Amino acid sequence: MTFKILQTNLGRGRAPHDLAYATAKEKRVDMMLVSEPNKKIAKEKEWITDEREDVAVLVLNKKLPVIRTKTGKGFVGISFEG
Repeated sequence: MTFKILQTNLGRGRAPHDLAYATAKEKRVDMMLVSEPNKKIAKEKEWITDEREDVAVLVLNKKLPVIRTKTGKGFVGISFEG
C-alpha cells in the first residue's frame, strides 16, 4: 500500500496550519505529519498528538482505518488495518 504524505513544520501558527491543511486536501494527501502544530487546532480536530503536543498526525483518507495508536514524548505511532 502506498501513502501520499505531507510533512511540514508549522511553527504553531494558525495561518501555516490552515495553508498546510488546504494544500493536503487539494493534493488528496492521505496523511499529514507535522511538527509544532497549532495546539488549539490539534485539540479541536482529529489530530493524534504526542504527549508534549510537539508532533501531530492527521489521517485524511477515511479508507485508512486506524486500529491502534501509540504516543510518547516526541513521537506518534499508528497502526492501520491490513
